Amino acid sequence: MDILHSQKDELEEKKNEDFSKYASGLSRLRRRRWFFGVVILIYLPSIWLSLRITNSDRQTAKVFVVWLVLVFVSCLFAAAGKCPRCGNLFHVNGLTPLFLRRCLHCGLHITADKKQHREEIRAVEETRVEEIRSLKRAG
Repeated sequence: MDILHSQKDELEEKKNEDFSKYASGLSRLRRRRWFFGVVILIYLPSIWLSLRITNSDRQTAKVFVVWLVLVFVSCLFAAAGKCPRCGNLFHVNGLTPLFLRRCLHCGLHITADKKQHREEIRAVEETRVEEIRSLKRAG
């Protein structure tokens, strides 16, 4: 019975947690993920452009090697980001990086700070709408 109560208490704490204190760390993680994604997306245009300009497989191979090094570095850069909540590597559990949207250790979502901010704005807007409706009813 105590286990159920402690789990329920933990869920309540997580629900009421202030994610704005993690905003800078989560923002840094999102930037690293974007950089990694952009490097991956650059592959086809860079290879195509290299083939068009040089008409040489050797030169295109050099472009490929540069791109491969960039992918490797950006992958390590993204995987080495630490979770602002638990301090562990956000995307790595063991030796394998998994680029999921939640921390592999504590479950913090990559956009937790943005979601909380949107919910706060929505709550304020709902309150304003209710105030306007009550004023219309009274007037």
